[in-house]
Amino acid sequence: MLEDVAVVAHQDYVEVRYLGSFSLDRFKQQMEQSAKACLERKCCRLLVNITALSGYAPITFERHEIGSLGGQLTRGKLKVAVFGTKDQITSDQFTAQVARNRGGVVQTFVDRDEALHWLLVSD
Repeated sequence: MLEDVAVVAHQDYVEVRYLGSFSLDRFKQQMEQSAKACLERKCCRLLVNITALSGYAPITFERHEIGSLGGQLTRGKLKVAVFGTKDQITSDQFTAQVARNRGGVVQTFVDRDEALHWLLVSD
């Protein structure tokens, strides 16, 4: 497990916290480790918390790459809520839409309570 991914198992979901500084390659590794940690715990709900990740301001190409990998990693396996700050989460939902277009069940939030509500409601 990467040192910049903290995993917290809750009763109904797994939370992963991304730490350190943003780079596209590191973020992709964090995503892969997150999906693996959730699946190893036989859990299908994942809360990704990026609020402690510094420098997260991916350009459009990077956002597309993140969304593509997110869809690939989660399609048919996981429901994912991504929680970040207002500066991290863009209002256009581009990254999440790319993931959804690839079959992922992904949504982004700036409010933790809203993220958990969406994640834990019945499908």
